[in-house]
Amino acid sequence: MSFLRNLFHKFGASQSLWTTYRDRPSFGADYKLGDKIGESHLGDIYLAYCIPRQVLVRIEILTGSVAANEESVIRFKQAVELLGSLRHRNLISSIDSGKIDDKYFIVTDYEDGLWLIDLLKRETRLVEDYALSIAVDVAEVLQYLWSERRLLHRDLRPQNIFVTHSGSAKLSGLGIAKEMDEGGGDLSLTGAGLTIGNPEYMSPEQIKADNQDFRSDLYSLGIVMYQALTGELPFVNQSLMLLMQKHVTETPVPVIEKNADVSKGCSALVDKILAKDPDERHQSWDAFITESKALQGEGGT
Repeated sequence: MSFLRNLFHKFGASQSLWTTYRDRPSFGADYKLGDKIGESHLGDIYLAYCIPRQVLVRIEILTGSVAANEESVIRFKQAVELLGSLRHRNLISSIDSGKIDDKYFIVTDYEDGLWLIDLLKRETRLVEDYALSIAVDVAEVLQYLWSERRLLHRDLRPQNIFVTHSGSAKLSGLGIAKEMDEGGGDLSLTGAGLTIGNPEYMSPEQIKADNQDFRSDLYSLGIVMYQALTGELPFVNQSLMLLMQKHVTETPVPVIEKNADVSKGCSALVDKILAKDPDERHQSWDAFITESKALQGEGGT
């Protein structure tokens, strides 16, 4: 983050930005590609200069074997369509998309900051109040997705949560999101009965390809919170099948036993959203958000 912050301090003016980027590789007529700053399920993410707007942006480009896979291209187009139709203060939104030189791409606004996974690599774990603040920001986006479109994210993990320099969290990674019908059935392009997602963060019902609702994403957010508060994942195994089995059958060690600075209330909150039975988790995003906000100030700072 210090590199990006220094970049803004040094090249804040649009003319200085152009001086910095004018000799970088062009991507179409409107963009100059900078350094690769991350990757997603579907492509590589670059910092870039937008010539017409004279600002820095993020460009995600479908790459490699993913670009050659018809289903991946469909998912990428789905993500583009979704981002173009959704607006929330904590959602990374699309400002441009298309195909240049046989490469599909999507452009989103850029803010100074870093991905949560990189923050955790640097800090190992976060203080309770900050972890709760990030969880609330993400939960509010997920609440919006569920209430507006009955969308499940299905890929919640630190690699898809961007923490801005101001401290707020923004969500990305809608490439494998799916729309649900009223009975929990799948309306997405990926089809019903498919187990899709990252096994380290998948809910038991997602692993079993059962009917799912917002509580599946809530479980995945619980895994992210566990990792943020302890510096560890609750379940680890080199075998993907055994790892997924742990999500279905094993109870994680409570957060407070891994980090004594975490309050009993926050540890209990994580225990609740990691319940195997969705009926034992919070029954609305509002309930989770309200409890999380009430807990802020209880833990260490």
